[in-house]
Amino acid sequence: MWFADRSRVVVGLAAHQVVLLPVRKVWPGPLHAPVVRDCAADGGTLWHSAVAALTSALGQLSWRPRRVRVVLSERFVRWQLLPWRDGLGGASEYAAYARHHFQSTYGPAAENWLIQLALRPPGHAVPSCAIDAALLEALQAACASVGASVDAVVPHFVDAFDHYRRRISSGATAFGLIEEDGLSLAVLRGGQWLSLHTQRTDGDPRVALPGMLARASVEAAIPLLGLQLVLAGGDAAPVAPEGLQMTWLQPRQTAGALARWHLATA
Repeated sequence: MWFADRSRVVVGLAAHQVVLLPVRKVWPGPLHAPVVRDCAADGGTLWHSAVAALTSALGQLSWRPRRVRVVLSERFVRWQLLPWRDGLGGASEYAAYARHHFQSTYGPAAENWLIQLALRPPGHAVPSCAIDAALLEALQAACASVGASVDAVVPHFVDAFDHYRRRISSGATAFGLIEEDGLSLAVLRGGQWLSLHTQRTDGDPRVALPGMLARASVEAAIPLLGLQLVLAGGDAAPVAPEGLQMTWLQPRQTAGALARWHLATA
């Protein structure tokens, strides 16, 4: 028997669109059509209209979810790949190290960001990401308005990477995520993160792929043709740079709004 666990909802939150899916207990994927709300990014804080659309959509559901998992578009996330530092004594010192890096790069705005680290073995670079603390508070308030709580807030890149981890070889691999208005790309080899960047785009994000790959290969000190390219997201396959082996991980849901989202846990 297939049925939806209506106590849980997975949300894809982007600057121009919000998607809600009830989580199915027995079979992967949504039992019902997703709830989709378009929104216009305002001239102020980018996420305000998206959270307002989410609040409205949650209030109009025919059931009341208790738990909400939010997958954030990379437009709302900032990344830093921190070089390993000998002598740092644990998570708290690495947190201070990460905050210093973000503030050095983004200025005073980073003082109000929440920063998360994925600590790695000694000698490995440490991926770190940041979101606006006010965004998390707004998401919690939106969910509380219908009696729900926020289970987790996860960057879209992390959600896709975790879902496809087994498809990524231990050799030199560039893993990318295509979104409607941006492209994220990381280079890994043997479990080590060698490069990690997100680029926002006004047009087709696939156009940015060759330049990002060239930059990433230089940072990782790996020849471009020595990389395997694995791409997730997008509603059409990108064109692989000549001579580069590419795998495109087409989203399960290929129609409408869901072509832009993997929502890997749904």
